Amino acid sequence: MPRRASSFVNSVGVNVHMSYFDTAYRHWQEVRAKLVQLGVRHVRDGACPGCVEQRQRLLALAAAGIRADYIMGHPGESLSQMVKMLAGPMRSSVDAVEGPNEYDASGDRHWVSHLRGYQHRLYRLVKRTRVLDGVPVFGPTLVSGDDFRRLASLRRYTDFGNVHPYSGGQVPAATLPYNRHVEELVAPRRPVVATEAGFHNAIASTSGNRPVSEAAQAGYVPRMFLDFFNAGVVRTYLYELLDEGPNRSRTDMEKHFGLLRSNFSEKPAFRALKSLLAAVAPVTATSFRLTPIDYTVAPDAPTDLRELLLQTGPHSYALVLWRNVSVWNTQTLRTEHVDPATVQLTLGGGARVTGVRTLARGFVPVSGAALSLRLAGMPRVVSITH
Repeated sequence: MPRRASSFVNSVGVNVHMSYFDTAYRHWQEVRAKLVQLGVRHVRDGACPGCVEQRQRLLALAAAGIRADYIMGHPGESLSQMVKMLAGPMRSSVDAVEGPNEYDASGDRHWVSHLRGYQHRLYRLVKRTRVLDGVPVFGPTLVSGDDFRRLASLRRYTDFGNVHPYSGGQVPAATLPYNRHVEELVAPRRPVVATEAGFHNAIASTSGNRPVSEAAQAGYVPRMFLDFFNAGVVRTYLYELLDEGPNRSRTDMEKHFGLLRSNFSEKPAFRALKSLLAAVAPVTATSFRLTPIDYTVAPDAPTDLRELLLQTGPHSYALVLWRNVSVWNTQTLRTEHVDPATVQLTLGGGARVTGVRTLARGFVPVSGAALSLRLAGMPRVVSITH
């Protein structure tokens, strides 16, 4: 049985910093244009009642169909003022709200009691504000694994658990199972979002979050969204859209997480994600019934093969195939060669292949009920009609 293509597209988000006026984000019109080109409809940013220019920019994104998850400050700030802002002039831009970001690393000795009280107040204020009916409240995020146990359950005050499963330059889902496990201590039996995850290109950085090349980032970013969606993560926000500024030494990882360089030139990862979203985009805005199709992958397919069948229209499908393989060595900081594996796809019941998209090379028309694919480190999208 396929899943709706719209549900996958809706699972994709990116982090932005529309109030970082001393970074490349000051060129907000270019930011908006690139988000529209990318095909993303969800962003994440901080709530700031006093940031007039940021508010105008986020409203401009909302007018383009791009809404925001708002990080609702941290203990010591005025929650009522932030909630009032979102319920008033910013309501059209609100996608979701979330608790404090990585507050266990703030240095507050009493962070547990302060964070628990703050999340409780946030949840209560949002749920009592009628204008915000339907707006989900994400839980807070944490840095240290031990701190999930210290914080303990906030299930009553969260609609979604919230994790930051950075893989440190490894395959995209390397740390996701652990993050899901410890988040169960904070938001037991709640669905989960990942409000930060991604890869940086600061090759000279000595951070524990190891860097990757731009080519490796291009292979990993689409797979991250696919892996997380298959694992049941409701929405994933890539960190981040744009490199915040030039850093020729490539020592500062905070300036190299972007899909775009600080001059707005596109990294290969931007083009790869854009290609994936275009390949699986719904072909109709009208509702349609999900209908299974008959397909098989030969039993000698590689054990690291992953697949996702999406229905894009009443009679159209996108079958995404990829492999859970490493394309980058985090120790030597060198590309790892991936021997291509052959995947034999056979369709039945009248279904036929109409083409194959490689995220780096574009769409190639193909016709038939059988297909042989060579898969290495990059996903491929098979277009199917039935």
